[in-house]
Amino acid sequence: MSAAVTQPVPVPQEAFGQTGIREYLGTASVVMCAAGVALCLSMWVRSYFTIDMIELFHEDSRTLLHSLNGRFVIARASSGGSPSALWLYNSRPFYRSSFRDSWQPSIWKTIGIEASRPPSNRQGVYWVLRVRWPTAGAILLIWPMVHVLRQFRNRPARLPSETSTYCARCGRPVTQAMRQCACCGRPLGAMVGVREDSGKRPVLRWTGLVAR
Repeated sequence: MSAAVTQPVPVPQEAFGQTGIREYLGTASVVMCAAGVALCLSMWVRSYFTIDMIELFHEDSRTLLHSLNGRFVIARASSGGSPSALWLYNSRPFYRSSFRDSWQPSIWKTIGIEASRPPSNRQGVYWVLRVRWPTAGAILLIWPMVHVLRQFRNRPARLPSETSTYCARCGRPVTQAMRQCACCGRPLGAMVGVREDSGKRPVLRWTGLVAR
């Protein structure tokens, strides 16, 4: 049996204020992932024309980062002497005709990611990680896709124009004619409703004039 909503729903105060920082973390992470995908695509195209090399020097070793032939390679190797700087960057043209691919055919090469130890004839190299740029971009796309699906799944139902209820953030009465809450300023399309505990996290269930 349903009952009319006659009182505001109490909502606990958030630790970061009335608006809450968690509201923006998902969008910010999606933007960062999208920027990473754009970077992967641009470096994918660039790697067929230019070899980019970065060396990071440590006390007894160095880290090599190379971008070439549609992939980037991260390797750990011996220091090879006393470094004159903390890091070095270099680039040169890439000629595919003279390129000898040391990445042996395997299921991991088909997928686009593999970590391995070099053969014994390559002294001074401890390990090598190879990742194709498109594979890296696809990995970065996972979170934006999950975020969009969650937003689509949790999208609110449209309220009738005559519906009157309460803001789920501050508990003040609002109507469909209002674009945002007059008290806390939250958009009504995202905040009007009643919070119910699902056992894992609070969710908004849209009620209209009755509480389910």
